[in-house]
Amino acid sequence: MRWLPLYFLFLTLSNAQPVAAQTADLSKGKWAKLATTKQAIYQVSGAQLKQMGFSLPINSSKLQLYGFDLTKLTEKVPANVPVGNQELAIEIRDGGDGNFDEKDIFLFYAPGNLRWEKDLISKLL
Repeated sequence: MRWLPLYFLFLTLSNAQPVAAQTADLSKGKWAKLATTKQAIYQVSGAQLKQMGFSLPINSSKLQLYGFDLTKLTEKVPANVPVGNQELAIEIRDGGDGNFDEKDIFLFYAPGNLRWEKDLISKLL
């Protein structure tokens, strides 16, 4: 039986400045792990964060999401394999007060764990 890989996402609260495509340092901040298996836009609420053990309210600017796109994995390992998790874009809907509480949400896109691409050379999927 072949196991389906999961697309892992991490949420952190840290004092790090947001930097595009920075790699996650798992020794800093508070982390929770989320897993997705389908291509979709996902929603996480403040109530869900509270269930994961986060104290609310949270300063919205400190929310960061990290992940690794498993669709980029190939059967043949390339020379430049991506290392670590990359910061992902999130849309925070906190009502404009800058604090993320139980009623607030954030959205993110996950590409899923499978992707079919047409081979333009051999004309196969």
